[in-house]
Amino acid sequence: MNRGKAVKPLKELNLTNRFLFDEVMEDAETHRTVLSIIFGRDIPPLIHNETEKESRISPTVRSIRMDVFSMDENEVVYNTEMQTKKKMDLAKRSRYYQAEMDVSSLKPGEDFDELK
Repeated sequence: MNRGKAVKPLKELNLTNRFLFDEVMEDAETHRTVLSIIFGRDIPPLIHNETEKESRISPTVRSIRMDVFSMDENEVVYNTEMQTKKKMDLAKRSRYYQAEMDVSSLKPGEDFDELK
């Protein structure tokens, strides 16, 4: 169902379009290249790369959906988000996402120095 928005042909889309962003970033090598450009350094090969990754730790706590979640061969974790609108809560949202990623990365009994 089209709710009043015109559907753009694929050739008119750019990376700020959610569909195209997900399709492009789903390819680990392309995502690795984008990360290298963003960070200005080589990024090791990605061993995990997933678009629209949802993280839920409890039914009573708000979940998150990361645009692209990846991990390189050194177990460095990346969360790549596409923002098309200026939002005033970006710093708090980023902090919440980071906390959720940290909670999900430690198993019971692991030390905090095991955080990725």
